[in-house]
Formats: sequence, structure tokens, C-alpha cells
Amino acid sequence: MRTMFFNCFILSVALLGCATIGTDFTIENVTKLRIGITTQEDLVSIFGKPLTDESFSIGDLNTIVLSYGYRGVPGFSDRANSKFIALEFKDNLLNGYYYNSSFPEGSTEFPKAIQDKIIPNKTTRKEVIEIVGNRCGEIRLPTNLLSRLPEEFSKSLSTDAKCILIYQYLYYQTSSKRYLTKYRTLIVSFNQEGVLLNKFFYESNK
Repeated sequence: MRTMFFNCFILSVALLGCATIGTDFTIENVTKLRIGITTQEDLVSIFGKPLTDESFSIGDLNTIVLSYGYRGVPGFSDRANSKFIALEFKDNLLNGYYYNSSFPEGSTEFPKAIQDKIIPNKTTRKEVIEIVGNRCGEIRLPTNLLSRLPEEFSKSLSTDAKCILIYQYLYYQTSSKRYLTKYRTLIVSFNQEGVLLNKFFYESNK
């Protein structure tokens, strides 16, 4: 299956050993983002210069994706925490973003069983946010970020979907004196009226 696009950042910084990489940013900065309102200029004034700046064109949809990442220095026999955010702009307005952090102060943890409390064709967007908590991503459709989401979710996405919310928890487990990167993902989509259409849950087991 396709993995979430933040993994590219995690893997790349993992190769750099104990080096700190990127420019640090806070969860408070993420909460300032507004879909359809925040501009690229607003973003740079809040976050600074992006780590990457890429243009994407699929069909008639042309967007720009800016990304920021930060990896801290690990302590002795410890793993380094990391955080990452990718932001898509359409006509210079924020069309979607995805954020993840393994730092305790910016953790996006959610319990696995909570997915059973949200029901397609019944639960509303407001209720999902109340049940699951603060999202780590929101994407308005159409988007060029869809190809970077898990293929199983993309294939099941309804043509009536207008918005996607992403919840993902990044954590570590110790195995043979090594830290393994693990993640838990919940992606939900909504129609124009804000009613849940479908949900996708995945938890890495490697």
C-alpha cells in the first residue's frame, strides 16, 4: 500500500544520524492555518522559509506544495523526535495541509477504538472533531495530495466527498535495542453537508 507522504521526511532524516535538521515550528503555528484563507505569504511569515517547494499538475488542477520538517538531536541511546507539515496551495490560497509530530508537546495521539464511535452516513464533521479531537490534517477536494494518501482510501473515496480530515499518531517501539517508527492513521471524508461518507483506519505492524 502507499504510505503517507510524511514518511519520506522521516526516512531521509533518519539517515543523518544525530544531526538536527530543518527549522523548528510549534503546534500553535499549525492552529493558525485556515483553509481557503491562509496565503503563501501568510505561511512564510508564520513558518519561515519552507524546506521544499514543489508544483503539481493533475488534469486542470495546478497546486503548489510547501513542506516544513524538523528533527531533534537524540540523547544517549535514545531516538530523535521529528515533526513534519505539508501544505497545498491553489490560486495562492491554502487548499489542504497535513501535520505530524512525535514530540510530546505536539503529539497527535488518538486511541484505536475511537474509530468505532464514528458512523458513515450518520456522524457529522463537527461530531467527528468532538469525538476524535484535534485533527492533524484537513484537505479540501479536489486536491493533488490525494495520490499521496493510502491507495485503499483513495479507491473508496466517494465522488460526493468535499473534505477530508486526517488523524495520525506517530510513535516508537523498541525491538532488539532499536527504535522502530510506528504510526496509526484515521482518514475520514465528508459530503457538502458535512456528513461522514467513509473512514479508513490503518496501523503499521512492522
